[in-house]
Amino acid sequence: MGQVNDLVVRNAENLRWAIVQGIEDTVRKATTHLEGRLDQAINAIKRVIEDALARRNDRTVEVSSEIERLERVASDLQAIREAILEGSGDRAQPDIQSPMRSDEVDAS
Repeated sequence: MGQVNDLVVRNAENLRWAIVQGIEDTVRKATTHLEGRLDQAINAIKRVIEDALARRNDRTVEVSSEIERLERVASDLQAIREAILEGSGDRAQPDIQSPMRSDEVDAS
């Protein structure tokens, strides 16, 4: 009877060991899979951030060049305004800041 108990205990221990190993193996595989998926997600997020920054930098360059262009236009318009005012002498100075209506345009 003692040998039967020993065999039963040994078989139970072997089963327990096999179950524990199976669970550990499953957890290890799931962890590895999860880590891989997290790495993929992190890399995808990094790429999205890098793309957004690149677009932002491109847009900043576009805006900067547009601001420079508008500043040049403003400077040119100021120079034209000053030339007009200098050329008008004592005559009434036109209101450059407000646009002229089409019915105010001199047809001559």
